[in-house]
Amino acid sequence: MLFGEPDEDDDWTIDERKVTVKQVLPRVGAALVWQYDFGDSWAHDLVVETIEELEAERYPVCLAGERACPPEDCGGVTGFERLVEALADPLDDEHEDMVTWAPDGYDPAEFDTAAATKAMRSAAR
Repeated sequence: MLFGEPDEDDDWTIDERKVTVKQVLPRVGAALVWQYDFGDSWAHDLVVETIEELEAERYPVCLAGERACPPEDCGGVTGFERLVEALADPLDDEHEDMVTWAPDGYDPAEFDTAAATKAMRSAAR
């Protein structure tokens, strides 16, 4: 199945705005590959490990994570790796360009659980 934003010539994509995660991944062990940005090919494997009834006001919540999200349109995995290399090396030929291009204060090693929780809660509403 393909979930996304169908266009008028597309009768096989399921409108992502009309389904919930619970409908797509209804039980423990259910899995899918989430492809974000087909041009940059960010693929995420999602697997349901547990299902718990929780207070809606307090969840979802991000408990942990690693590294900052790559900036939009950074060129996929290889582009992100190149960005990280250039930012880390002030002598790199592209260092200044990458510092200017990246969002202000961007640190690829940083992960913000509060920001991740806020984004997930916004998407869940």
